[in-house]
Amino acid sequence: MRKLTKAMPIVLALVLAGAFSAVVQAQEVEQNQVADRMYVRKATEVVIWAQPMMNAIAMRDGFDRDGGAGQNDLLYFRKPIDWRFQITTPNNTTMYAFAFWKTLDGPMVVEIPPTNSTVGLFGTMMDIWQRPVIDVGNAGFDKGLGGKYLLLPPNYNGPYPAGYFVFPQLTYNGWFALRAIVKDFSPESLAAAEALLKKVRIYPLSAAQHPPAMRHVAVDGKLINGVPLFDLNLFKQINELIQVEPAEERDRTAYDMLKYIGIRKGAPFNPTDREKRLLTAAVEEAHESMMTLFTEADPSWRYWPELHWRDIVPFEVVLTEMSWDFPTYTSVTERARFYYGICTSSKQPGAATRYFIGSYDSKGQMLNGSNKYVLHVPPNVPVSQFWSVLAYDTLDSAAFIQNMPKPGVSSLDNGLSVNGDGSIDLYFGATAPSGKEANWVPIAKGRDFVLLFRLYGPQAPLMDKSWTFSDLEQVNSY
Repeated sequence: MRKLTKAMPIVLALVLAGAFSAVVQAQEVEQNQVADRMYVRKATEVVIWAQPMMNAIAMRDGFDRDGGAGQNDLLYFRKPIDWRFQITTPNNTTMYAFAFWKTLDGPMVVEIPPTNSTVGLFGTMMDIWQRPVIDVGNAGFDKGLGGKYLLLPPNYNGPYPAGYFVFPQLTYNGWFALRAIVKDFSPESLAAAEALLKKVRIYPLSAAQHPPAMRHVAVDGKLINGVPLFDLNLFKQINELIQVEPAEERDRTAYDMLKYIGIRKGAPFNPTDREKRLLTAAVEEAHESMMTLFTEADPSWRYWPELHWRDIVPFEVVLTEMSWDFPTYTSVTERARFYYGICTSSKQPGAATRYFIGSYDSKGQMLNGSNKYVLHVPPNVPVSQFWSVLAYDTLDSAAFIQNMPKPGVSSLDNGLSVNGDGSIDLYFGATAPSGKEANWVPIAKGRDFVLLFRLYGPQAPLMDKSWTFSDLEQVNSY
């Protein structure tokens, strides 16, 4: 038997101490990893929660930075837009106009002009969460007669004069998206649309006796990026809004998550290098989640059960007037799915327009620009105005596919090839079918894409489903 020396207990103690230290260090590493994962989860959910607000802020900042249209200015187009106007799922068949304002210093006045037989108007005033305040224009509150709308700050109890359509906002930041509806793209119709939009006025109620000059900023042909960028800047924007906007009862859980990642009312947001690394991981995870949510919706949303086209928004959400607030919960995830890819809202969706989204072909395969597709549009599309089918990128965003000669096809287009029964075949792919270029929707090779089928002035055969659409068919050649 080996004889125990005086040094051996010391050696044994050192060995045990080292082992204990290693265990402690391993536990600390594990605890740090758990804390990191928790931080990333919280931050990811914050981005998903904030998606509607981030979509609006991206447009506000992009219009100012790239278009030169700041607060209380009207950014508008004099002709159909193209891929250079990068916002989520815009429409190139209406003349857009956007404006942002703040009610921090008191109520704001928005003058909406009356429409005429040449050009119509539809749009929605919203708060920064994209919750509709009121629809305006022909299918809106004023029924095309126009009027002066007064937007009140949150919890406003002050006086205001008579003669206004008065509506409260739940946030200090407000904005609208307007669409001038034209019957065609003739120079006369486009001029009438511009003349109508240039009658819009925005100013503080305090300046109503002598309104300041209104800036109407035409941005045709400019490269404007109004798509949210999923990077660290998102958290700075979220912090900006948190400092300004009132906290709402429905967002109590979200404010707990905000606190966990270092965003608090009345406190600076200064993330450490570690936190910046984790926030970057979180925003990347949120972006992947948003892309998946937008393109892979619940089959129960299908409008025609036998087809893959689905409602852009479920009917039960329409009943909430697009607040996404139900009796026992707020539908945060589905709200994020919608506002990842949609740039505006409406208090009564379907009153003036109806949208359907398609991201699958007839066999249930995701749409991709490496393939060729044919879409058969049956005759007698049930609209009083027009329809359109437009393509959007889903690899990075839900904006127009960049550098494409056109984003889609509409019934307003000249030179469409029409079948003998009045139906129309549309073609999707990287190359055009010979002799039918007007019916072609160009898709960048290899790009994933989705389609929006819009109907302006939807009629009864759509509502009762006596008119049925069709799925895209993948073909080897046109």
